[in-house]
This record gives sequence, C-alpha cells and structure tokens, in this order.
Amino acid sequence: MKLVYLLCATLLASILFNSCRKSESDHCNYHCTIIFQCLQESKNNYRGYLDGVELKLFHPGEIGIYNRDTGLHFFQAILDSSSIVYADTVRINACQTVLFHFP
Repeated sequence: MKLVYLLCATLLASILFNSCRKSESDHCNYHCTIIFQCLQESKNNYRGYLDGVELKLFHPGEIGIYNRDTGLHFFQAILDSSSIVYADTVRINACQTVLFHFP
C-alpha cells in the first residue's frame, strides 16, 4: 500500500511541474494544478502550506489562501462530515496531499 502512495505522489509531483501553462485567452490566465499539503489541527480545522503561502480549510466548505501581499482569497471546496475535500473531480482525505486544479 505504501508503494501505491509513493507512486501516486511521484505522479502528482510530475503533474504539478508540467501542468502550468499559459491560457490562450486574452486575459493571460494560467491553468495550474497545485498540491496542497494539509495538516489537521483539530476535528474541523485544517492548515496547509503551498510554496510558503498558508492555506486554510474553513468548515463547511471554503478554502482560504492567505498571501501577505494580496490578502485572503477563497476558492470553492466542500468538506463533508467525513472530512473529504471535493475540488473539481478530486476526492481525497482532507489531511493527505490534495490536488487542486484552477481553471
């Protein structure tokens, strides 16, 4: 089972480094897949970091990304009673590494 997790982690890391690409739109948006490493602080309280930026999972369903330069931003996710995060079609335990895709 640990081997499966290791292979998945390797695959996710590969996707992370190869997934950011400039959008063809005039708005210069970027399509990125990021990895959010989550640590459980209490039953419904999670904290994680992405490239030194603190991410906070708010029950019952928003994740806030706090950046000292730009303030607090939110994107949609759902935390159910089983502590499962849904982002796009990703469904994984909230305190494992979670893959989020930003369109």
